Amino acid sequence: MAGKSKKYENRKKNKKERKEKEQQEASGVTEKSSESLTVPSTSTDDVEIKSEVMSTSPGWNVDNIAKTLEITSSDTSQCPEELQQGPEGTSSSKSEVIDESCDKPKRNEQEFRNEEEKFRRGEQKYYQVRKDYHGNKSNEKFDQDSKGTPRRNYQDSNRNNSRRSSASRDREFDNWDSNKFNNDEETENVIETFGDLFCADDEYALGHCVAEDMNMGSGIATEFRSKFKRVDELLEQRIRQGDVATLLVDKRYVYYLVTKRYSNGKPTYETLFRSLRRMREHALDKGVKKIALPRIGCGLDGLEWKMVKSMLQFIFKGVDVEIKIYNFQQGSQSAIQPPKPKCRVKNVLKSVADIESYTIIIYPCSRDENITKTMTDLDKKFNIRTDYGRSRRNLGDVIRTDTRLNYILYGVVVKERAQDPVNYVHFQRCIKEINQRNNKHDQYEYVAMEAFRDDPDNMVINKLVNLMRNTFYYNVEVYICWPEELKQFAPRELEYS
Repeated sequence: MAGKSKKYENRKKNKKERKEKEQQEASGVTEKSSESLTVPSTSTDDVEIKSEVMSTSPGWNVDNIAKTLEITSSDTSQCPEELQQGPEGTSSSKSEVIDESCDKPKRNEQEFRNEEEKFRRGEQKYYQVRKDYHGNKSNEKFDQDSKGTPRRNYQDSNRNNSRRSSASRDREFDNWDSNKFNNDEETENVIETFGDLFCADDEYALGHCVAEDMNMGSGIATEFRSKFKRVDELLEQRIRQGDVATLLVDKRYVYYLVTKRYSNGKPTYETLFRSLRRMREHALDKGVKKIALPRIGCGLDGLEWKMVKSMLQFIFKGVDVEIKIYNFQQGSQSAIQPPKPKCRVKNVLKSVADIESYTIIIYPCSRDENITKTMTDLDKKFNIRTDYGRSRRNLGDVIRTDTRLNYILYGVVVKERAQDPVNYVHFQRCIKEINQRNNKHDQYEYVAMEAFRDDPDNMVINKLVNLMRNTFYYNVEVYICWPEELKQFAPRELEYS
């Protein structure tokens, strides 16, 4: 019992010592923080600014203090905004009340918006702005992930867009982006209706959104592909995202707004903005007065129609071009048409010379006598140089080689010279001829082609695959063979043999 009471007394003594120590430390801090600078003034009202807070606040330096010391309380118009605000937002010329529990004064909402706008133009890090406004401790979870790494800024696009400097930004897009919620004005040249887009009068040009690879495999894009075809001509225009490809069909223009790189990707508001602006320029240049569109970018692409409509009103405001939006109507004939079946495509890691028998092998070539590495590998096994050397080589021709090993090889002449890019129109012509021959005579179920690089078009294989997928019959299976040196460029669904 005596031992317990002694232990209790020691605990009580230690607690009392700790309490006294805390009081001493608190009194020392109070004495330190009581030091202040008094602003000289002609009047009796003095402006006191706490020195310790000024030294730790980011907006205070020697020049600011000197400037503040020269300001008298009678002239508050030159006073900093922080000094004009009283403890509850009222005007005060006497002193600035600062919460001693916080290291730095809180910024008002307008300052935060200004700095956020600076960040949006690439001048300041977003997470640092958020910390300055909300405080370091309260916003750590917002600014950092679980490992403590700063999170990506909310303006970064997924999808494919690198952070750009303020000098390279699209100022017209920035103008729309900063006022998109303030523009409630309805323009007469952007109207909405219900019905079938393809039943629009012939005086209307048509348009919709596509990817750079021109796959058009889902949504209303399948209708555009089946009605107007000529995908090879669209690919030959070599349009990048943010631009527009065009076809002239029976004196009517058809616009293909390229808003993304790959058909399985998603567009951004900026790429759609740039494509619509290019369409506006083309319409004004060619004298197009009326354009019919679906709700572009708002179906499978996932953009919000309210934003897209605001964008259309902004771009075509004051322009003599009427934009008619055809909303989806349940039961329309074009909406219920199922897409035609396509042939299957597989990507494998092997040389095309090692593909299994009973396969049609396609190798691109040029009109000159250039021999590619793929042709060299095929010649070692199938001796194709004989047929290649004695055949005519005009653009769009095919060079056939029959072997006794149950293979059929086709050279497709799609280049004028070896360094030229692939001509998609001539490739389409070659594929059609091969498909007709195979359907009538050979009836092979497998087609193979080796992947290759074709600078500066790094999407050449995607585009060629789309042409083959929509040309060969659905019972044919296409193999894209990726050699070991191009493995890094192969798609994720690569199969290993």
